[in-house]
Amino acid sequence: MMILSVAEHVVRRQFKATGEKIIGPGGIKMSRPTLMSILDIFKVGIGVKVFSSEGQKYRCLARPLKENHKSILKCLGISENIFCWNG
Repeated sequence: MMILSVAEHVVRRQFKATGEKIIGPGGIKMSRPTLMSILDIFKVGIGVKVFSSEGQKYRCLARPLKENHKSILKCLGISENIFCWNG
């Protein structure tokens, strides 16, 4: 829970510095998203496909990330490639 609270603080600080806003649950524009709003944005919006080919497992996004996802990941310094994996 503490890590998530830090993530909320970092996102809010970054949005304040840039003046950026995201569209949260319910279509509300937010410049200070709460932890629950951030979690809800990710809970319903990201699909990951896993498949195997020639003995290798691959993971990739089922559809492109929305701008909300990209904004939050950028604030947190997390690459969009976090959802893709092969191994």
